Amino acid sequence: MKFAYKARTKEGELQVGNVEASSREAATNTLLGHGLFVLNIEIMERPVFYTRILDIFRRVKVEEMMIFTRQFATLLASSIPLSDALHNLYEQTTNPNLKEVIAELSADINAGFSLSQATERHPTVFSEFYTNMIKSAEVTGRLSEVLDYLADYLEKRSILTSKVRNAMIYPAFVIGLFGIVVMIMVTFVLPQIAPIFEESNISLPFFTQFLLTFGNFVRSWWWIILIVGSILLLMIIDYFRSVEGKIVFDDISLRLPIMGSFFRKFYVARFAESARVLIQGGLTIPQSIEITSRTIGNNVYRELLRGAAQNIRKGQTLS
Repeated sequence: MKFAYKARTKEGELQVGNVEASSREAATNTLLGHGLFVLNIEIMERPVFYTRILDIFRRVKVEEMMIFTRQFATLLASSIPLSDALHNLYEQTTNPNLKEVIAELSADINAGFSLSQATERHPTVFSEFYTNMIKSAEVTGRLSEVLDYLADYLEKRSILTSKVRNAMIYPAFVIGLFGIVVMIMVTFVLPQIAPIFEESNISLPFFTQFLLTFGNFVRSWWWIILIVGSILLLMIIDYFRSVEGKIVFDDISLRLPIMGSFFRKFYVARFAESARVLIQGGLTIPQSIEITSRTIGNNVYRELLRGAAQNIRKGQTLS
């Protein structure tokens, strides 16, 4: 999201502009990190569909981020200055969106910002997880090493996501094909043989009679069913995109008979891998768990992990 802000510099000069961030709090923290005193900050209004279309075209793939991070780590490990490393990456990158982001990173670095402050301005490309890893590296002085951890993490995340996607393709295909076959049988095949039953005066079972009636209804009123079904589908999608809907959807996905166990294992694996990388990067266990809770992608696990982080700060053990 983009936020329009008014702020004053340390010298008292008024500064007006906009900043990209995942939330108002993140935008405020970004501005404070740049030494600005925030006077006002508001979300910039844009049409929702327009924003979503632009986000699709501006997306940077995980594989591209992995290559960028790996090359970045290699250059820094070779004692190449940060600005020169970014310049080399800019020349090698083929994705125009990532190329533009690297150019802005380089400009921010040359303007005196830290790398974490520069990445924080691009939340659609650099996640909160990524930025926090950079922050910890700047404190410990292990930037190239932490970038190596990040590259490994992105690679494993890409492999895990690919496995999940491939595992779900076949069931989705089978269910979709089953639905199409049922609709063809109900709307075209059964109505063709219905006259045979009527001429024979055969008493049909309730379920067969229901299918015949339903098939005739679909053939006669298919356009109403299509309109109503589309409206209901849009309403359901819109609800699941809301804050409450996301929580309900995440809870339902974990309670599904077969897929629920699969999703639980997936989120636990993502939590373990993310926390491992953060702890290796120098963050404390409570910090690692709290950051992971915001990037795990499931509201149920997010609340559980937040509670775990608070309990660890109170003195409880991780187990």
